[in-house]
Amino acid sequence: MGRLVILLAAISTIASTPAKTALAQKSATTPAWTYTAEDVSHALDKAEEYKREGKYAQALERQIWFHKNALKYAPAMRGVRLSFALGVWIELGQVICRA
Repeated sequence: MGRLVILLAAISTIASTPAKTALAQKSATTPAWTYTAEDVSHALDKAEEYKREGKYAQALERQIWFHKNALKYAPAMRGVRLSFALGVWIELGQVICRA
């Protein structure tokens, strides 16, 4: 239970702080309506890449961005968002809790 609390605190902290990734920089300089389905897919790919590299905070940040934005910019990702992507998010949480 303590690990779940730690994970939820990490999610809350990361979600409430300004992001410093390429996606965040794009959103700071480019109107949100210019995101594409490719950006959404790229965010999910980067989350997986960051997880493999042990960059868990960045991976979690990308997962959160994907979850919040997938349906806005890539409605076809509806199934992916609540199945595969959520599964990857769970795996990430398990890795973070073990650390």
